Amino acid sequence: KRFDAFLTAIVEDHKRSGEGKHVDMLTTLLSLTDDADGEGAKLTDTEIKALLLNMFTAGTDTSSSTVEWAIAE
Repeated sequence: KRFDAFLTAIVEDHKRSGEGKHVDMLTTLLSLTDDADGEGAKLTDTEIKALLLNMFTAGTDTSSSTVEWAIAE
């Protein structure tokens, strides 16, 4: 619940800051909340938060695995 609240705050802050101010992955994902491909495929805020969580988890997992192997060697 805490991480969901954290991601919600980031997404809402990004939405409030306006278009063009930030040029990053989250801005691109938020632009896909509108009719992205002309065929009705849209991303929801929940899907965006899930993608951000996956990216965060993948980044920390690889770093911790690298440190673990370095210590083992």
